[in-house]
Amino acid sequence: MWVGQPTALSIATSAPSVDPGSQVSVQGVLTQSGQPLAGQSVELRARPAHQKHDFTTVATGTTASDGTVSFTQSPIVDTVYRLLFRHTDTAATSVSPTATVFVRRATSLSIRNDNGTIRGALFGPQNPLANQTVTLESSPAGANTWTAVATQQTGSRGGVGFPVSPTSATDYRLTFAGAARFQACKSGVVTVGNG
Repeated sequence: MWVGQPTALSIATSAPSVDPGSQVSVQGVLTQSGQPLAGQSVELRARPAHQKHDFTTVATGTTASDGTVSFTQSPIVDTVYRLLFRHTDTAATSVSPTATVFVRRATSLSIRNDNGTIRGALFGPQNPLANQTVTLESSPAGANTWTAVATQQTGSRGGVGFPVSPTSATDYRLTFAGAARFQACKSGVVTVGNG
């Protein structure tokens, strides 16, 4: 019976989450008995993260002199990746652990002036987003030179409220810097005070 020398294959990603269609790098290192294994074909296999699908091969690469291999992907849904090295005459098959890349969901921020309080609500694709940090930014009216004024955590319905009392006409907007599972966004602009 043929028995090849044992091999090992690692996996890592350049980021745990990306915006839809943005690129992420999936890297691995192939070793044999602890030493880099160069010039070998490695398959990148993938499947959707939240569905019961088998892995399919989406790309093939060749290991460099240090045993590394790298792939560039642009996932549009949460995706689980795995690397596969198929056995040769002298080396046994190895499969890496899995690595998941999450695709951030779209978000939106509303804004309104409620009698001197700037209010807004942060939403994901379907539901309000609670416990997320929203920043109030201000600019002299029409200047478009934004400065962060205050931050606040969204409530259970995604809402925030910032009291303001500008001494001259001031533009305000709300911004969300994004999170592991959600894209960044900005609200529209409201103007408070007299010019």
